[in-house]
Amino acid sequence: MGTTLLLVFFLGLVLPYFGIGMYIMRRRGAMGSEMIPHRDFWGSIPGLVKDGMLYSKERVTACVSRSSGYRRI
Repeated sequence: MGTTLLLVFFLGLVLPYFGIGMYIMRRRGAMGSEMIPHRDFWGSIPGLVKDGMLYSKERVTACVSRSSGYRRI
C-alpha cells in the first residue's frame, strides 16, 4: 500500500512539476542544467541532509551521554 501511494505521488505530482518546468524553461531558451526548475534548491539538498544528520547525531549523543544514571559499583 505504501509503495503504491509513493508511486502515485511521484508520478502524479513530481514528474508533471519537472516536466512543465522544463517545458517552460525550454521555451525561454534554457539548455542543460538551466532547465531544472529551482536548480539551486535541488543542488543544496545533499548539504542540507548532511547538516540535518550531523545535528541529529549530536542531539542523540548528547541525550544518551546525559542520561547514563548508572554508576559502577
